[in-house]
Order: sequence, then C-alpha cells, then structure tokens
Amino acid sequence: MAEVRDEIWILLARYLCGEATPSECLIVEILLHENEEVRNFYQQMELDFLLNENQGNKDAVNAFARLDERIKKSKNTGK
Repeated sequence: MAEVRDEIWILLARYLCGEATPSECLIVEILLHENEEVRNFYQQMELDFLLNENQGNKDAVNAFARLDERIKKSKNTGK
C-alpha cells in the first residue's frame, strides 16, 4: 500500500498488538472488511509482526543457552 495515512497505520498497529480500545477494534474490523487495500496491508503487517516476534524469542533462547553453557563451564573449572 503506497500511502497509508499515519492514523490508519497506527490504528492497525495498536489492533495487532492488542492495545486498541473496543471502539478502535470496531473501526479496524470495518476497515478490514470493506477495504481490500487496507486488508492486504494489515495481512503483511501481521506476517511481519509474527516473524519478528518469533525471532525475538529465538534470540532470547539462544542467549539463555549461551549463558547456561558459561555457567556450566565455570562450575567445572571452579571459576
């Protein structure tokens, strides 16, 4: 979507994150139902959000695994 007004983008982002008020949810649902361009844009936002959310979890798991390994090594070497 070439030019999404900032207000709509912010509203869609709030809806996606679960931060929208009930009235904002209603507005988004109407927009998604009636406007294919907004619907397509939202679907892309949702995909990006899910991919980034999963990447964040993956990074946290990897960081914890590295920390756990360092703790185990320090116990074995007495440091």
